[in-house]
Amino acid sequence: MRRFALLVAALVCLTFGAACAGEFSLPGLSADADAYAASLTARFPAGGTPQARRVAEQQAAAAIRKQDWASAAAAWETRAALGDASAGQWQALAEAQLRRTPPDATRALRAAWKSFAAAASGAPEVPPLLLIAEALKALDRPAQAIIALEAAQEREPDDAAIRQTLDETRRATGVLVRQIRTEPEADPPRACVSFTVAPARRDDFHPADWVRLDPPVPGAAVTREGDDLCISGVPSGASTRVVLRAGMPGEGGLSLLHDATLPVAMANRRPRIDFDTRLFVLPRGQSPAIGLTTVNLSEVALTLARLTERNVVGFLRDNRLGQPVDAGDASAIAERSGRTVWQGAAPVPRWEMNGTAHTALPLPDALAASGPGLYALIARAGDGTPGAPEATQMILRTDLAPTVWRGADGLTVQVRGFADVLPRQGVALRLLAQNNDVLAEAVTGADGAGRFAAPLLHGEGAVAPRAVEAMAGDDYTVLDLDAAAFDLSDRGVAGLPHPGPLDAFVWLDRGIYRPGETANVMALLRDDAGRPADIPARFIIRRPNGQTFLEATPARTAGAALYLPALRAAPGRWKSGRTRRHRRSAKHPSASMLSCPTAWRWSWVRLPANWCPVRQRRCRWPRASCMGRPAPG
Repeated sequence: MRRFALLVAALVCLTFGAACAGEFSLPGLSADADAYAASLTARFPAGGTPQARRVAEQQAAAAIRKQDWASAAAAWETRAALGDASAGQWQALAEAQLRRTPPDATRALRAAWKSFAAAASGAPEVPPLLLIAEALKALDRPAQAIIALEAAQEREPDDAAIRQTLDETRRATGVLVRQIRTEPEADPPRACVSFTVAPARRDDFHPADWVRLDPPVPGAAVTREGDDLCISGVPSGASTRVVLRAGMPGEGGLSLLHDATLPVAMANRRPRIDFDTRLFVLPRGQSPAIGLTTVNLSEVALTLARLTERNVVGFLRDNRLGQPVDAGDASAIAERSGRTVWQGAAPVPRWEMNGTAHTALPLPDALAASGPGLYALIARAGDGTPGAPEATQMILRTDLAPTVWRGADGLTVQVRGFADVLPRQGVALRLLAQNNDVLAEAVTGADGAGRFAAPLLHGEGAVAPRAVEAMAGDDYTVLDLDAAAFDLSDRGVAGLPHPGPLDAFVWLDRGIYRPGETANVMALLRDDAGRPADIPARFIIRRPNGQTFLEATPARTAGAALYLPALRAAPGRWKSGRTRRHRRSAKHPSASMLSCPTAWRWSWVRLPANWCPVRQRRCRWPRASCMGRPAPG
């Protein structure tokens, strides 16, 4: 019920944007509280009658009136043992356990948790949280007490008493360790320490000055990440003591009052097998070997399965070449859509516990002897290590390197060789549909190109084009037409937008001019096929204040370029850019003998209507550069 209530509360927060407090939990407390409740209900396995429950409640009320907290605690325990205790009754039990002489803070903590777990989300959770904090203080667990007080403040942010109690507790205890988080699978493994008060956010705070490892770990690094201190390079499979030095400054003028020794047990790394699945093409001219990365494995068992070329499209429907393959799909290659051509094992040389081993696996002769197709190399743990995952590397061993262009005239496929990059003539091409039908066939010519007509690309659903296969003797390769094209946009090389029917390339004869010199503007206008467009183009050059500096329709030179000499204006700070959208500024210092040409704001190039798209009678001219760099349209 508690989990269901939390789920409902989360949905309410997402739906209505309510300010919802974070989840509160302490390690092991829920299990301890459940065990405490089970020990009580074991007194009455069949539960209690309503009359017996009412008697227990009356006895508890009478004991409270007498300030007999021991009797009150016993009565409330009896009430909880009779079953169906409410959040308020568990809270009353926790209060009685804290006020008895001597206090029983352990049972009070567990009863307060049961009250918190049964309370409705929000403000009703605050009283149990305050009792949890009080019990934790009595148990000398101040860091967890602060966590409970923080949870109470989240639920009642305007309660001055809670805020004051939290501040007083922090001042009394200083900086405390809130949590230690280990990351054994990080490279290198690391441990991060969070605190009840953030370490000082000052430029002169150096985390390494306040952290010491025992025993010392060569190469370990201490860094700050947000308000956590992280120690990288902690040995895996070993225990290391992290010592935080007293006096470490925190926010609000607080500090670490005493040395804190934290035992950090870093678990062993999980067994792992990895291939670089992006490198699925294995050129025939290279040594037949595949790179393999393993962790905590001394041997791998290998299976090489061949997927016949007629089953490649079916495989591509659920998988992408260059991306990890699911273990079930890899097993299906050997069991249903292909066949196993080789099985074996390979030791991992010089492997070390918790170390990363990189191995070059030589491929068996069966890869070359089993015919063309797509192969899957499946690696599993071969030394009996339990729980080790498996990995799959798809392999296309070929000398055929196809490139595909899709255009208005159809699909053009050019095949070159990996070994010499020369066009391959006589390569058989097949255009395959989603349902694996052969839509068309072609043979490459002397230029290595084969073509498929445009109507073949207009199919939808099952007959939509999906892949192109290339075969030359015993050589084979396949290109997935649904895969992403070569793209470097994630590396900052996104290219220019499509220019439309006309593409203009504008440049200056040089970058810097003296006052009174002539700036020569050159431009080349090209159509969508890249050919020079022999049409009149009108230049409109504007000053920075928007006034027209020059209008002209220059004649075309012999090289199909436009040439326009423009007289320089007075020296000063100029900027170049394009009017309206995408304005760019290129500022340069003023000098009596140094300046840029007039700050031309390229406005419009007025062209014949048949050169512009429908409903557009003016085409955008590109930006020009004040420093003389070419500015492609």
